[in-house]
Amino acid sequence: MTTTIDKTAKLSELQEQQQALVLESQIHALETRLRHAQEQDRTIVEGWGDLIDPMESLRWDADFFGGRFGGRQDRADARKDGDNHPHFTDEGALSFIRGAGQWIAETDPVGINIIETLTSYAIGTGMTHTVAAKPEAGDVAVEVAGQCQEVVDEFLDRVKWRGDLDVELFRRTRKSGERFVRTKDVGGGFCDVEVCEPSWITEPLNAREIENYMGIVGLNWKYGVATMPGRPQNVVGYFVLRYGDANDWEYVPAEEMSHQKINVDRGVKRGLPDFYGGTEEWLSDSKKAMRNIVKQAAIQASISLIRKHKPGTRDTQIQSMADGVVEFQSKLPPLYGEGGARSIPTERWYPGKIVDERNFDTMYGPMGAPQGPSLVTVVDAGLRMGGRRWGFPEDMISGNASNNTYASILEAHTPFTIAMKRCQQGEAEADRDVLWRVIEIAAHAGRIRCPVEQLREILTVDVEPPDIEVRDQEKDHRVRKEQHEAGILSKRTWAEQEALDYEKEQENINTEPQRPVDGYGSLVQPGFAQPGFVGADGTSAPEVDNWKASQQGVDTGRLGTGETLNGAQVTAAAEILHQVSDGTTAEVVAIGLLTGLGMSPELAREMTAAAVGKAAEVRQQKELDRQSAIQRGFGGPPSEVAEARLESLRVKALEGLLEATP
Repeated sequence: MTTTIDKTAKLSELQEQQQALVLESQIHALETRLRHAQEQDRTIVEGWGDLIDPMESLRWDADFFGGRFGGRQDRADARKDGDNHPHFTDEGALSFIRGAGQWIAETDPVGINIIETLTSYAIGTGMTHTVAAKPEAGDVAVEVAGQCQEVVDEFLDRVKWRGDLDVELFRRTRKSGERFVRTKDVGGGFCDVEVCEPSWITEPLNAREIENYMGIVGLNWKYGVATMPGRPQNVVGYFVLRYGDANDWEYVPAEEMSHQKINVDRGVKRGLPDFYGGTEEWLSDSKKAMRNIVKQAAIQASISLIRKHKPGTRDTQIQSMADGVVEFQSKLPPLYGEGGARSIPTERWYPGKIVDERNFDTMYGPMGAPQGPSLVTVVDAGLRMGGRRWGFPEDMISGNASNNTYASILEAHTPFTIAMKRCQQGEAEADRDVLWRVIEIAAHAGRIRCPVEQLREILTVDVEPPDIEVRDQEKDHRVRKEQHEAGILSKRTWAEQEALDYEKEQENINTEPQRPVDGYGSLVQPGFAQPGFVGADGTSAPEVDNWKASQQGVDTGRLGTGETLNGAQVTAAAEILHQVSDGTTAEVVAIGLLTGLGMSPELAREMTAAAVGKAAEVRQQKELDRQSAIQRGFGGPPSEVAEARLESLRVKALEGLLEATP
């Protein structure tokens, strides 16, 4: 039985081990700092002197070497501690940049449209997340992949990832330049996500106390991202200060935090929003210009005419008229240094407003001035320049599609499509990191029957983004058809590419009336079947013929067994009978030809006689029409009415061929 003394001794031993580990970690950190300090002291002084100043030609531009954020020269320490000189070197500058991006994305109509458009293209209705076994892993991996797929689907549904959280995360990334998603084990093999605000990730004031508490020392905590000294790309963890509350802080290891940053290099600790880098200036100026144009147009549209007074009109008279339209006094705050509030004479601008001016004559109001359209063109140009950040085509950034044709749309959207594909790839990688964390937590708890260390060896997590290319659907369909006929595309894949549910379509096809096939497995076309033919499904020739006749509403009782023709034979027989009716083929020749097509001699003679009889009726009617025209005093060829009637009788003669069938 363990005594209290033994427990005390054990506790003392563990405390000594902990202290030893802390000291060892501190020694390692100090040695690292000393080594870096020694490397920095190894300066090499060497040079030949500047015979020519290479920057002299640029010094004429006063703004080239300066600006809001200091100089633009390249510096060796530009990325030190995760900085991004000259854009930001502390959290204060970063917060201003991030706030400006968020403000534009949430208040500017063009900025809102940009975020919504990017989201619609990159995320769409959501990405497809699939866990699959590697081909060489075997059947066991397939079973494990199924278990992982269930875990992934349960997680995505529970946190409402598809069409909800994924959209929010993408918007956050574009507006703030980064996003932080913490995946936390909540027990039982399940995990939850916490979206951390970028402003929560901040440098702690008591970094050394946190290091001692966590058992890690010597880290660089700038921007709230703990990294190895001098290696800002090697992230160890993050310091989270929720809502700026000093009592609500937490250290989150790097493996629990998915940090997606954009528009910066790898060694920079924090990201930059999409609207940084000049884009915000173009959008802001375009917004102001359009606002002024609309406001001026609204004021100008309210002016009906401008009344100019003749020379000699006294100012008191004009002022008296102007004072007469004042409706009330607007109260404004005092200017700096003044005592009381200001009163401004105010009048309402009603439609049909008349403005008085010294001079004479009357002229129309300024609405429709020639410079108006040119100003709108300038606004469109400014928006196009701002849209270059994402490769936006003109119609997408300005809403002006007047210059577009279908071919130009395909060409203009290509840069944007390529940019969005790169964007989708980054989103897919971020999703994949989160899902691997979800799978590993489930495996640790036994929800997945496979060792955690083997999962990545036998499985792949595939994230498939939606297709965003502008396509010629008819052309794509022809290509897929040719690929299928060539044997390189299956029907199932074809259906998937056409956005069809293959299984459902097969069920629908099975419930439709079945069309028979001939002996070669081809669908029988409407017409007549080959005599004695038996289809691949066992359907005999009369049954095939009856099916076709039932589809066309023909009385199947009049069709005889053994006297049916296929589609090609029917076409040939109709042409022979047409030649008989024209008189270009003799009856005896026609009977022989029809018999050669497989028709019985009796049916051939009967149909030939019917064609001859119909032809005689046509000739007789033609003669009657000619005689009638002569009696009316019109000689020459038959009238248009006679020609139309002749064509009608010819059609009836051909239709009568089928009626002659016994």
